[in-house]
Formats: sequence, structure tokens, C-alpha cells
Amino acid sequence: IPHQFRDVFTGRKADHRRVLERDDMQKLLVERDPDITSPGMAWARACLELMFRFHGMPFVDLAHLRKSDLKDGYLTLRRRKTGMPLSARVDGRAMQLLERYRNRDGTSPYLLCFLDGNLEGMAAYRDYQRILRLLNSRLRALALWKKVQGKVTSYSARHTWATVGRYCHIPIEVISEGLGHASVTTTEGYMKGFGNSRMDRANKVIMNYIFKGLSNAVDKW
Repeated sequence: IPHQFRDVFTGRKADHRRVLERDDMQKLLVERDPDITSPGMAWARACLELMFRFHGMPFVDLAHLRKSDLKDGYLTLRRRKTGMPLSARVDGRAMQLLERYRNRDGTSPYLLCFLDGNLEGMAAYRDYQRILRLLNSRLRALALWKKVQGKVTSYSARHTWATVGRYCHIPIEVISEGLGHASVTTTEGYMKGFGNSRMDRANKVIMNYIFKGLSNAVDKW
């Protein structure tokens, strides 16, 4: 359905240019033959899928994941921007992608091989900005290759995860907790503390809607 998410409200003023339709997300994330052969675009797609599977995780948090954040099938961390806690289940597909890009450097604290773990201060900041620019450049190339009409950036996974969640009737408080928002308007939601089981359920509904095309996921929340 074209523009099916245009009128979905996610609890804050939405930038609909960053929200991708289901068909576009499937083009970007579902591997088909013939598929992309560029390692750069494959990496960009893996980043986009990981961010989407981890509740729309910002790239800054994905890139800075620490080896100690992964334990017992969950990622547990605090958002770099707000300090809010995040917990995301690592399903089989996500673990496959994490293994593909796992940091093999025993001296680095980082889980993924995106950043130089030996840098500090401004040098570390410049290293992150470099990899962020590279990601956005390769996402643009991926979108062009897959003939995606919408603008694809590192924010696309986050905005789309939240918007699909609202479309599937997932409560705004659950979405807010999944995103790690610290906004005053979502404080009440954090006080309730939904826990992993309800968050896992919400994320499964969103994944089924995008990857399996289960429209009835909307009615099952």
C-alpha cells in the first residue's frame, strides 16, 4: 500500500522522509538472487538490518557496542545520547550478522569491527564520523541498486521501526522504551518497565510484518 505510514503518529513530530514503506524495506533487507556483490553495500545492508532488528538502534550505539554488552542472547547497554537503558534480544539472523562483522582484535573493547578501539577523544570522534559518512554513502548506493524511492540513511531503521510499531497497534509506551527515548512525554512508559518478554513480543510483530509480510500481525498485538 503506497504511503501506508504517512499518517501514523509515533508520539513526536515525525519526519516521514525517513520512514520507508514495507516494500522498500523488503527490497533492502531480504536477500534474493541475483543479489548485491559489493562488499560495501553488503556491509551497509547488514548495518541497516541490525539497527532495525535491535529496535531501531541508532548507528552510534551499534558501532560502539562493546563485547561485554552481549550476554545470554541479549544486548544490554545504555544509549550514548541519553544514557537510557536498552535491552534487545539477539535472534538467529542478528547473531549471524554479528558474527560476520565481529571484531577479531583481542585488544579492542568493541563487539563489531567498525571502529578503531585504540583511539580516544577527538581522534575517536573523527573515526566514528568517518564510518558514519561511509555508511550513508553506501546506503544511498544500495537504495539506487534496489530501486528504492525513499531516502535511505542511518536514521531509516529507527524511524521505520517506530512507525511500523504504531501501525501494528503496539502501545506507544512500549515503542518509546524500545527506542530508549528520554523525552518527558514518554517518562510514564519507562516507569512501568515492560521487561524483555513484552519487548520481545513487540519486536517479533514488527519483524514478521516486514520480513514475512504478515499483515495479520497488526491484529495480534
